[in-house]
Amino acid sequence: MSEPQLEKAKEILKNNLNKSDDWIVQNTTIETLSAWAKDDEKLRMWIIPRLENFSKSDRKSVAGRAKKMLNTLVASD
Repeated sequence: MSEPQLEKAKEILKNNLNKSDDWIVQNTTIETLSAWAKDDEKLRMWIIPRLENFSKSDRKSVAGRAKKMLNTLVASD
């Protein structure tokens, strides 16, 4: 992906994460944005508070994925 395409993809996924109530969308978006955040400090700072919120979700799969990704990002400090 080119840099402009990657930035557009981040924008779309951030919007999806903020607006979607679908657990599949939430899980896949959390995983993708977290992977990208490992190499993007600005994205990392954006997603960490959201992962903290999702880690308290009533949906076990979403909460579990958020906790896993949060641990990965915090451990890379």
